Formats: sequence, structure tokens, C-alpha cells
Amino acid sequence: MTSIPAILYKYADLETADKIIQSKTLRWLSPYQLPEPFAVNSAKSLMIKDDILTEALAKFVASMIFTHSLPFKDTTNPIVKAIIRWRSTDRFDSEEEARSVLTDLLQSTIIKQQEKNQEMLEHWDYYLDHLRILSLGDKPDNLALWQNHANNHCGVAFGFDVDAQHDDGAPQKPAKVKYADQRPVLTDMRAQIEDILAIRRLEPQNMFATQFLVKSKTAITEQEWRCLRVLPEQQVLQAEEKTHNDFTFNDESLKRVYIGAAIPSDDKIKLINSIKEQLPSTDIYSCTPNMNQFSLKLEKIHSGK
Repeated sequence: MTSIPAILYKYADLETADKIIQSKTLRWLSPYQLPEPFAVNSAKSLMIKDDILTEALAKFVASMIFTHSLPFKDTTNPIVKAIIRWRSTDRFDSEEEARSVLTDLLQSTIIKQQEKNQEMLEHWDYYLDHLRILSLGDKPDNLALWQNHANNHCGVAFGFDVDAQHDDGAPQKPAKVKYADQRPVLTDMRAQIEDILAIRRLEPQNMFATQFLVKSKTAITEQEWRCLRVLPEQQVLQAEEKTHNDFTFNDESLKRVYIGAAIPSDDKIKLINSIKEQLPSTDIYSCTPNMNQFSLKLEKIHSGK
């Protein structure tokens, strides 16, 4: 299991950095504001057409009637009971005959399953509307994060204490993002059939968070961490914008600020003075390119009080 770093870093462009310093807030985004469009569209896996699900279930049940041994541990399921009975009485002569009969017999089962899928879909929609996400890095010298999220080294990296007590705005319960070629799904045809036959219960709610903790391998250099927070209804309704919520952090939770290697001198001076004034307990570091490597040299230029 990956250990959680003591400090995680919020990368930001200069304008956003100034807002963070002045307001002492971090912006947690709605999932609809994420740069990738994949997770918010995961509900499509719950939208299985009746005829397709019926055909798949009928095919599977028919195959179980004629298979050598049954995989079911729970034999109390009505369909499993029917399979056992049909096997013992040689009810069907072939899988083809069984499928044609089962297509009609399974209609009520399909209706119940689709009602369950609809309920899951409603839970998913609620989750999307109430979820807020804070994206972070685990190092202050990640070149991909400086380039993609700090305006090509013209921004700032804020180092926050993780799971700081009594601080609602600092990073809480972070999870490391995984990188893969394939997306996680809320459900698929196999999961639907296994749920109907009580082989393995379908609990896509447990998969909700996973949709936002797996990204494409193309972004693996960022080594992202994410904090997920599901807000109560009142907090969502009271927010000025539906796209995000801003949470205030304590000064003591912000341990370090790293100034980008490409920030103009005048902006750098203003930024340093602003940090000293607004966040006097925070250490300040300056980033400069190393001469012989694609890496950054991190030099402390101010120690907080």
C-alpha cells in the first residue's frame, strides 16, 4: 500500500496563486470541471438496453443448463433453482431451444434489474453533483506539473500539511491516482448477470470514487494525488458557483511555497512580499534549472516565523 506523503503540493498559475495567498482558500472543483471527460460519462455502462441484457442472460442461463458443473454457491436464487430443476429433468434438448424459451421467461427479471440500474444511475447523478475534487502532486519539483498546471514554470507550488487537524480547507484523506490503458467501469454485462444470479452482488456505489482515481497512462509523469469530498446538500445549494467550492485553510497548514523558475523578477519580488505579509509562518523556496540535468534546484530563500 502506498504511504501518504506528509506534504502534498498544489500547483497554480500566478493569478490563481495570488488568490490563494490573499483569500487563504483552496478551490475544490466539481467533476464536470476536470480537464478529462471520461469519469463523468461512466454512467453509460448502466444504460444497457433491455433486449441486449435479455439476450446475454438467456445465453448464459442456457449454457449453465448444459454445462458439466455449476459455479453457483448460492442455490436459493430463483433462476439458479430453475437451472438445477431443468438439468435434472432434461427440460431442454439444446442450448438453442433453451435460449428461445428463456427470452420470454426472463422478462420480469430484466425489468427488476433495469429498475435497480436506474436507481444506481440516480445515486451516480447525486454523487456527481455533490462531489468536489482537489488535485495535488507529491513533489515540488515535478516538471510535468510545473508545465501543465503552473503556467510553464511561471506559477507557484504550495506545500500543504496532509490531514491537518481542525483544518477543513487543507488536503484531507488523499488517494494516489492510478494510471492505466483501460478505464474503470461502474458495471458491465458480466457484472449484471452475476448480480442477477447472486454470484456476486453489484455495488457500483463502491466504484464511484474509483472513476476519479484512475487516469490515462499518458498523464503518468504527473503522479497525481486527489482528495475527494462529497458535500452535504445544503453546502452545494449555498455555493455561489456550481462549478466549485472554496475552502479556507489555516496558515499553519501551508508549510512551504515554491516559486517557479520562469517567473519574471518583478513578479517574484511582489510574490515574496505578499507571502511574507499574508503567510508569515510559511517557508519560501526559489526554483532554478539545474545546469546539466532536466531538473530543478530548490533553494530556501525565507524561513517562516
